[in-house]
Amino acid sequence: MKPQARISQLTADSRVVTEKELSSAQWSSQMSYSGDFMSIKPAAGDRKVAIFIVNNRWDDLPAPVRRKTLMALLDTLGAMIVGTRTRISNITANYAQRTWKGHQASIIMHGKKAQAIGAAFTNAYAANGIDIDDNGRYTKGHPGSQILSTALAVAEQENASGSQLLAALVVGYEVAFRAGRCWHDHHKTIQANGSWV
Repeated sequence: MKPQARISQLTADSRVVTEKELSSAQWSSQMSYSGDFMSIKPAAGDRKVAIFIVNNRWDDLPAPVRRKTLMALLDTLGAMIVGTRTRISNITANYAQRTWKGHQASIIMHGKKAQAIGAAFTNAYAANGIDIDDNGRYTKGHPGSQILSTALAVAEQENASGSQLLAALVVGYEVAFRAGRCWHDHHKTIQANGSWV
């Protein structure tokens, strides 16, 4: 059986998206599997994932999920701050500022700003800089370095609230872990951080 990547394209503002709206959305085109390439097919699961993503609210999450999210945030933020002292953090901070010029998001502890993608790129390298960032037992990788760095950069760019940032972390971890498990069901290769990002 050939693996199928199931992705969907969804554009939504911060309002709740209903099942009816999602069923009428334009889903990604179909492609066939060939060699190393996966086909992209919309599926019923896409809608469930999209609904989970856009309807996730921090205040609606169970207390144990919120506690674990705060712990993950503090753990990865600590790794990120310490990692800013590494050579790779300095290299990526300079590269991001030159390549993704802008002032949308902060490059942590460097006193620099860049477009959100540049800040996320640099901050993820810092979080993994001395390899003390979290480990996803099910994904065989380090999800937090990418998830927190991206969530921080996008939250700053969009002027999001703290609860929106935390809800984005929950979504990031949930989707990353599930996608990582799917990847490892069909691939023996372990690609560390890149398996599911």
